[in-house]
Amino acid sequence: LTECEGSFPWHLADGRATAGGLRGAVESAHTEALAAADVGRQALSSVAECKDWLGTVSDVANAARSAAEEALVSAQLVEAVRRDVQLANSLREETTVEMTQLVEGLRACQVACERLQEGQQENGRLHAMVDRDVHRLKGILEQRHTMLAGQIEELSHSAEHASRQIR
Repeated sequence: LTECEGSFPWHLADGRATAGGLRGAVESAHTEALAAADVGRQALSSVAECKDWLGTVSDVANAARSAAEEALVSAQLVEAVRRDVQLANSLREETTVEMTQLVEGLRACQVACERLQEGQQENGRLHAMVDRDVHRLKGILEQRHTMLAGQIEELSHSAEHASRQIR
C-alpha cells in the first residue's frame, strides 16, 4: 500500500475520496431507504384506514339502501291509504246522497201518514154521520111502517066494512 501510495499517490487519494463519497452515498441511501420504509408503513396504515373507511361507507350505503327500500314501502303504504281515503270519501258522498234521498222519502212517508190519519179521522166522522143518518132513517122508516101498517089495517077494516055493506 505504501508502495502504491508512492507510485500512485493521486489514485489512492482519489480512491479514498471515492470510498468516502460512496460511504456517504450509501449512508444517505440507507437513510432515504429508512425514510421510504417509514413512508411505506404510513401508506400501509393509510390504506388500512381507507379500507376501514370504505367498510364504513359500505355499511352506510347498505343502511341508506335499506332506508330507501323502507321509504319505498312507506310510500306505497301512503299511496294505498290515500286510495282508501278517496274511496271512503266517495262512499261518504254516495251515502250522503242516499241518506238525503232516504230523509226525503221519510218526509214524504210522514206526510202520507198524516194525510192517512186525517183521512181516517174524516172517515170516522163520516161513518158517525152515516150511523146517525141510518139510525134517524131507521126511526123514520119504523114510524112510517107503523103508520102505514095502521093505515093498511084501517083500510082493511074499511074494506071489510064496505064489503059487508055491499053484500
